[in-house]
Amino acid sequence: MNFISFLPTVLFLATLTSCQTGQLKPSTHAEMPPYKGSAAFERMKSLVGKWKGSTPMGTMTVDYRVIAGGAVIEERFAVGTPMEMLSTYHDVNGKLVMTHYCMLRNQPQMRLNSSTTDTLVHASACTRGRPGP
Repeated sequence: MNFISFLPTVLFLATLTSCQTGQLKPSTHAEMPPYKGSAAFERMKSLVGKWKGSTPMGTMTVDYRVIAGGAVIEERFAVGTPMEMLSTYHDVNGKLVMTHYCMLRNQPQMRLNSSTTDTLVHASACTRGRPGP
């Protein structure tokens, strides 16, 4: 390989490296105010952790964690199995919305309809990419 053909590779890597050094420093993240979501979203945060239960199909596990600066709750069902699925919960205009990424290769999205101290009732699944009425 001669120097002329090698030069674009070197320039690309130098540019890539300079982009990486421009990342936010940890101190910048600490200055961001904590995210405060809807009452339903904040209540969902109490699920964070690993849950295990018995069903007629066997033992099932669900993992919850908070991501994206506290603005999204991630739910993983049956982690590490062919049935693994992902759901995300976040607020849209002050209402809790859930998008489910199903093993059936669809992505239903639901919006909170009503809630009590013990339940969250969602609207019917709505069209992909848009919360329902």
